[in-house]
Amino acid sequence: MNRMETVSGIVARVTYQNSENGYSVMRVEPTSSTQSNLFDKEHDSEERITVTGNLALLKAGDVVDFTGEWTNHAKYGTQFTVDSFHIHSPTTKIGLTKFLASDHFKGIGEKLAQELIDTFGESLPQVIEHDHHKLTAIRGITRQKSEIIKEAWEKAKDTREQNILLQGMGLTPNLTHKVIDMYGAKAAEKITENPYQLAQDVWGVGFKRADEIGKNIGFTHDHAYRISAGISYSLIKALDDGHMFLPFEELTNQAQQILSVDLVKVEGQIQAMLTNGVLVLDRDVSYNAIYLKAFHKAEDELATLLQKLDEPHDDDPFAKVPLKEISGLLESAVTDTALSSEQAMAVK
Repeated sequence: MNRMETVSGIVARVTYQNSENGYSVMRVEPTSSTQSNLFDKEHDSEERITVTGNLALLKAGDVVDFTGEWTNHAKYGTQFTVDSFHIHSPTTKIGLTKFLASDHFKGIGEKLAQELIDTFGESLPQVIEHDHHKLTAIRGITRQKSEIIKEAWEKAKDTREQNILLQGMGLTPNLTHKVIDMYGAKAAEKITENPYQLAQDVWGVGFKRADEIGKNIGFTHDHAYRISAGISYSLIKALDDGHMFLPFEELTNQAQQILSVDLVKVEGQIQAMLTNGVLVLDRDVSYNAIYLKAFHKAEDELATLLQKLDEPHDDDPFAKVPLKEISGLLESAVTDTALSSEQAMAVK
C-alpha cells in the first residue's frame, strides 16, 4: 500500500468532471509536497501534475492542500489520487492572479486580474472584502462590477469554510459537494442542527451514513432526531418489501432493533411523529397501520384514481353498454372465437 502524501498547489485546469458523482481530473501547479523528490531537477515546481478524485467543489484558480497517494495509470502515467482536500484563501500574487482569472469571477480574465494585482498587491483580499468600491480605480471596473467581484469572492470564501467544516464532520468530498449544493452557505449549520435530515434531503444518503455523521458530531444514541430517522428508515425498508405501512407493534420492534434503544422511547417518538404529522395512523384495518405521510398520501391518491377509472363517463361509448353486449363485441372482434370463462371475468 502506498504511503499517504500531501501536495499543495493551484488548480490550473479542470480537464474532466463528472457532474453526477463528482469525479474529476485536474492539472495542478504544485507549490509544496511531503514527497521529497517531487521538486527535483526532473520534476521542478513549474511542472503541472495530474490530480484525480471527487473534487467537484474545485475550480481553476483554487489553492488546495491535497492528501492522497501517487498512482501509476497504465494509459495516463503518474497521477495523484486524492482522498481528501483542504481549500485555502489565495495569498500570494501568483495565487491571487490565477484565482481572479478563474471561473469564480466571470468577466475578469488574466489581463484584468493582473492589473488588479499590480495596483493593490497582496492587500487585494482586504480591499475586496472591506472597501470594494476602490476597485473602480481600475479602468473597466464599474461600481456594479465591483459589487459582482465582492459577491463572487464571498461565495468562494463561504465554500472554502463550508468545505473545512463539513469534512471535519466526516463527510467525503463528494458528499460535501452535494450538501453545499443542497443547503448553500448554511450547510454546516444545518448538519450540526440535524445530520439525520441528510437522509431525507440528499440523494444517496441513507440512515446509516447520516448516523455515522451524527455520531461524529456528538449526537447521543437516544436523541429524538436519531430515533425519528430510524423509524422512518424502518418504513422505507418495508416499502422495499412491498409494504406501504407497518402495524404499530411491528414498526416499534423493527425500529428498536435498528436503533438499539429502549422500546418505550421508540413508542414515544412514534406518538410524537403522529402528532406533528410526519406519520399517519390508519384505523380502517383490524390493526393500527402506521404510514409515512407521503406513503399514505400516495395510497389515497391511487385509490381515488382507480375509483374514477371505474366510474362511467358520458363520453365513454361503453359506459352504458351492458356487460353481455361488451363480451359479444369482443368475441366478434377476434374472429369467431368465444371468450373463455377467465377472459369473460376480466371484462366484468
